[in-house]
Amino acid sequence: MTKEQQFENFWKCYPRRVAKGAARKAFEKAIKKATLEDMIKAISEYVAKKPEKIDFKHPATWLNGECWDDEWEPAQSRAPMPHQETREEYLARAIQRNNEAWEPSSDRRVSNIIRMATAK
Repeated sequence: MTKEQQFENFWKCYPRRVAKGAARKAFEKAIKKATLEDMIKAISEYVAKKPEKIDFKHPATWLNGECWDDEWEPAQSRAPMPHQETREEYLARAIQRNNEAWEPSSDRRVSNIIRMATAK
């Protein structure tokens, strides 16, 4: 198999097909360090284990970084993301703190307003 055929096989397997010229140039260097079979196996693992929120690397970046040697931790051993407070939770907590700290007698203007509103 020629190097061009090897590159085309790599290109078909890689999930993000952009900057083909840069990928071809990087592939020519990378094929001297790893076999096509090793790269294709690593691509399969990359596709299966890459976190959803992260985009796939450009193929040239993946090749130049020798990412076929990357080690992926099993999905079940990843630590769960800590709960991030929603806007509604934050506001509810702020209102609760404000209500606990506020005393009508401590604010003269509020006390006067309450007195005028209740006096008929």
